[in-house]
Amino acid sequence: MSTNIYRFLTNFRKNKILNRLINALNKKYPNYALGSNTPLPNQLLPTASKTNGDPIILYFTEKATHNLNVLRNLAQEKTVYRQKKEKIDKPIEFLCCGYIDSSNDIVINTIEIPYLEHLLKSNNNNILSDEIKEKFFNQSSSKIINEELIKRYYNYLQSENTFLDKKIGKIPVAFYGTTKPVVDSVDNAQYCPKFSEIAKAIVPGDLKFNHPFVSGLLIVNPKYIIQTTNGYKQIDGSLECIPVTYEINKNNTAKPTNLYNILQCQQTNKNGKLEIVEISKSKQPCENLPLPFEHSKYL
Repeated sequence: MSTNIYRFLTNFRKNKILNRLINALNKKYPNYALGSNTPLPNQLLPTASKTNGDPIILYFTEKATHNLNVLRNLAQEKTVYRQKKEKIDKPIEFLCCGYIDSSNDIVINTIEIPYLEHLLKSNNNNILSDEIKEKFFNQSSSKIINEELIKRYYNYLQSENTFLDKKIGKIPVAFYGTTKPVVDSVDNAQYCPKFSEIAKAIVPGDLKFNHPFVSGLLIVNPKYIIQTTNGYKQIDGSLECIPVTYEINKNNTAKPTNLYNILQCQQTNKNGKLEIVEISKSKQPCENLPLPFEHSKYL
């Protein structure tokens, strides 16, 4: 078992709701032995809520909405490309940065794909050409690029200057993001976060913080086809999001305390108007797993 997953399990077993869910997952998926590929249906987690009980809303600014749509389209093109080449589909890793606003909702204003940035920079003209796309679809990002993503992730959460100087947010929020590849499955577990993905979203125990923050995981599920009165139509897959809250220790290290689920999401179109985005709507294998007892602690 990796160090990250061990820390993830050790901390969250102290939480009665999460410990009950972890035990049920171990019983349901004994072959995974609570390892990296164990699926965790985030829809069974307590809802991220405000002190008045209203659910927290995840917002994407106009810029972030544009980048989210670019990401969705790239993931779809990547799936089609790799299927034609008879290659296994692979996820796209990305980074979301934002803040908790004055209403205690989560605002994402930046989405970055470090590996794509690296390829564009190597092309010198920042044009998403067919050649760049082919490299992006064919190759996996290097260890150095993956480390760059995680480094940006941690640096953003540690820095107060990112947003507080502009007085636009209360505390920083960042999500490690991943698209879900298209895979064959009989139980819809492919739409669930894996233990390894959640563990990756949790900051290490040796990092220092002098302010509160929220990290987490954002999953972008594949597009799918529906039938309408005008024929077949391709629509975006549901997002799935797990915010992670922390307690800051006396030595300024951070101890993860809870995992939550997000039930409402909106994005901003080109005209500045908000649109509802599907979130927490994927089919997940929730049978024989416990529901949270109650919203015992608010984010």
